[in-house]
Amino acid sequence: MTPKQIKFCLEYVKDLNASQAAIRAGYSKNRNSEIGYQLLQKTAVKEEIQKQKEKIAKKTEITIERIVGDLEKVQKSCFDENDNIKDKTNFIKSTELLGKIIGAFVDKQILKDERTKEEKEILEHLEKKAKIINFGIVE
Repeated sequence: MTPKQIKFCLEYVKDLNASQAAIRAGYSKNRNSEIGYQLLQKTAVKEEIQKQKEKIAKKTEITIERIVGDLEKVQKSCFDENDNIKDKTNFIKSTELLGKIIGAFVDKQILKDERTKEEKEILEHLEKKAKIINFGIVE
């Protein structure tokens, strides 16, 4: 990888904005979107970005389990004592984020049968919660 590509990776993990990362790494402002996209297609760049994300996660002690736990706390806080939703906006957003974590909203290339047991259980839980507020999850 070139020094510019490494700089792009370091900049990209700051905000996950490929266009801005390309500019900050020293690429052309006129073609920043195109260059950012092209860089994200390169295997070496993808691997370096993943490596940087793992370093950040380790340094900050952020794990998927912690994120899921925090989002579940947000969801629980959205209900009143009678199990009625009092904060629909935050409930929908936390449900969306949990869905993204388990891959519920990714390309249709991932088949339902390819999900792990844990992912299936979480998705089932989210679907039940979503039905309460008429917010259907479509697979």
